[in-house]
Amino acid sequence: MSSKKTEQDLIPHIWDLVIGVVNKLIETHDLYGFGKFQEGMNPRLDVVVKTFNVVDAMLKTLAESGQLDPDEYRQVINSRQCIYHTKRLALALDSDDQDEYDNLISLLSKQAPV
Repeated sequence: MSSKKTEQDLIPHIWDLVIGVVNKLIETHDLYGFGKFQEGMNPRLDVVVKTFNVVDAMLKTLAESGQLDPDEYRQVINSRQCIYHTKRLALALDSDDQDEYDNLISLLSKQAPV
């Protein structure tokens, strides 16, 4: 199996996993809202962010490889954008910034197909 085939198989799988987490974030928001989001999120948001840091590093490497077709590259960029918004969501919760939190939930809701 060539490296290109592995990348083609890996990218949609990563996108599905990232969107699964984003849908979980939105579901947690719908159930618990800003005030109790951290209590309702399982796994904890800090664990999600740590995992996403690893995934983002891998996606960055793939994006910079020059080996992706336009659709693969788009999925990588969209995945990285969701990861970035998730990291910002964690920061908004840590700093008790509900306006930023609401903005990020809106952005994530628009990006994630349910």
